[in-house]
Amino acid sequence: MSRLRTALFVVPLALVACQGGATKRSAYPQTHRGAIVDDFHGTSVADPYRWLEDSDAPQVRKWIAAQNKVSRKHLDSLGGREQVQAILERLSGSESYGLPSREGSFYYFTYNDGVMGQSQLVRADRPDAKIEDCDVVLDPNTWSQDGTVSLGGTSFSRDGRYLAYGQSDGGSDWRTWRVRDLKTGKDLLDLIQWSRFSTPEWAHDGSGFTYLRFPESTNKLIEKDLRPSLWYHTLGTDQSQDVLVYDDPANPDRSFGISVTEDDGRFEVLFQRQGTTRKNWLWIRDTSPSADGAWVKVFDDFDGQYLPLGNDGWFWTDKDAPKGRIIKVDCSAPGKELVTVVPEREHTLDDASMIGGRLLCHYLVDARSEVVLFEANGTLVETLALPGAGAASGMSGRQRRSETFLSFSALDNPGETFQ
Repeated sequence: MSRLRTALFVVPLALVACQGGATKRSAYPQTHRGAIVDDFHGTSVADPYRWLEDSDAPQVRKWIAAQNKVSRKHLDSLGGREQVQAILERLSGSESYGLPSREGSFYYFTYNDGVMGQSQLVRADRPDAKIEDCDVVLDPNTWSQDGTVSLGGTSFSRDGRYLAYGQSDGGSDWRTWRVRDLKTGKDLLDLIQWSRFSTPEWAHDGSGFTYLRFPESTNKLIEKDLRPSLWYHTLGTDQSQDVLVYDDPANPDRSFGISVTEDDGRFEVLFQRQGTTRKNWLWIRDTSPSADGAWVKVFDDFDGQYLPLGNDGWFWTDKDAPKGRIIKVDCSAPGKELVTVVPEREHTLDDASMIGGRLLCHYLVDARSEVVLFEANGTLVETLALPGAGAASGMSGRQRRSETFLSFSALDNPGETFQ
């Protein structure tokens, strides 16, 4: 945040006011203890304060008001708060820019002038454009009077015509997705609800997108994250007309993700995870008119992480390589032996991208970043010369486009962006 505001904090312990070395315990409101007890595999676990999870309930609002009254009385009595706030506002009041990404014929990035409550999403026709030459695409500061509605994710159609953007209310991980026509600058009537933990994946032709959806609930805050399913939404239609893409009712605690191959949109890649583990299954299906549309189980043993790089069978995996490696497989013939392209090294392969037909790999070396470029067959090209010992991030892009952006920061470098 660039502008600091005085917040109302709920303090779970008795507040102690220190004045001239003396301590005095403030009168503190009592908190009701409920009688809820759960049975976890034969072990009883009491949860007496679960009733506080429903923040909209009248008794909870009353409890919050009483807590804040005590907190506010104590905080307002402390001297020097205005001076500290002024110093922090001055130190944080500097411009900040997010990493650009090219979508269609424009470059998009976030911008904050140092006093905005939330960063704007802006666009320009070149990545080094001055902010006065940029157009504001989304301004979350205008979405609510109290600033509690924020931008919770973006997804551009392949041609850069449409932007699906998620709105988060009050810091919730639930998302309400809307669609903006970037040619006209206006929102379409499309509205997606009951979605979380995912970003819409556009069809190759921009006619719609697939998204993760959860069952509707009477209380979003306390509902368990069970029974997610993947749905396809066609632009210009109501959410009630969306089509089910994949569901697994026999395994309600699994989560799903889907991606579409970049260049031709021919293949869909389905990810499945169980609970909170990082291991995943990975299936692929051919969506062309001549194909049968059946899922091909490329990785189905739940024995490691598998993340696709590009379209043609490259994957980052930690299978038999805890520090990570890059493999090549024939996705049309699952079960064949994996071919290692970039073997596991001494240091951890933290991330990788297929950009411009080459593999850009990010390693962690003694708590600093090292970025190494390989040919698609694993031949070493070069190790990028970073400005020093620090942290690099970003480096995403397209398989057929030889451009990416990198952010670098260090203890003596607050952050730079490189193309």
